[in-house]
Amino acid sequence: MNISNDNLEETVETDSDLKGVIVDYIGNKLNPETGEVTVENVVDIIFNSVDIIEKDKLPDNINLTKIIQKIEYTLPRYMFHGIDLIYIGQFEELNSRAVNAMYKDGAIYMTNGQSNDLDVVDDIIHEVSHSLEDKYGAEIYADNSVESEFLMKRRKLELILRSHDIETSNYDFMRSSYDLKFDNYLHQVVGYSKLNNLSQGLFSSAYGITSLREYFANGFEEFYLGDRRYLADMCPKLYNKINELNALGEQYV
Repeated sequence: MNISNDNLEETVETDSDLKGVIVDYIGNKLNPETGEVTVENVVDIIFNSVDIIEKDKLPDNINLTKIIQKIEYTLPRYMFHGIDLIYIGQFEELNSRAVNAMYKDGAIYMTNGQSNDLDVVDDIIHEVSHSLEDKYGAEIYADNSVESEFLMKRRKLELILRSHDIETSNYDFMRSSYDLKFDNYLHQVVGYSKLNNLSQGLFSSAYGITSLREYFANGFEEFYLGDRRYLADMCPKLYNKINELNALGEQYV
């Protein structure tokens, strides 16, 4: 599963493929009197507030109704307060970066090339976590507890890789923000399969090693879709922050 990462946080220019396609698509689908997306173009709605627009059709085996039921059962309603729309389709911005989904400016963009319902649920919940970072970034990161935990794990991983004769000296393991060189190293030099084995007990998945933001997002997925006790034992600072986020968010319902 390839999800968005921090290099997607850069500004999307007005004439970029992603934004251009969406602007053209939505512009052609607006009700000329109200300026709103017409009902026939909204294939479903999450929590009666987040429209799902299918620019390109999902595979026939994907059951969007069951997906929405799963998401609404799993996540509290307030976690969608920062999301207006979910766009499903083929977008060059996603394809060129080999990711399935991204969150940007109040919307989730997701490929229609999904294998099964769980892949869609994973992608949406992952991107919801990034929207929460936008809203509650100070509350999540200001005390540096999650970052300190993340970097400690990165340092341990570096030592593990060295013990397996894997070169690490040319890469910055103590940088918490996204770094394309480091991302390529993890994915292409070490490989996610080997990383998943070597990082057991440190990270919930190899993708969580990529950056601090992906560490948070992977932990968020584990909290809501995986094993909370496992997350609490493995990443106690991260687990506590997600619990705090729940309590904080409830105040704004």
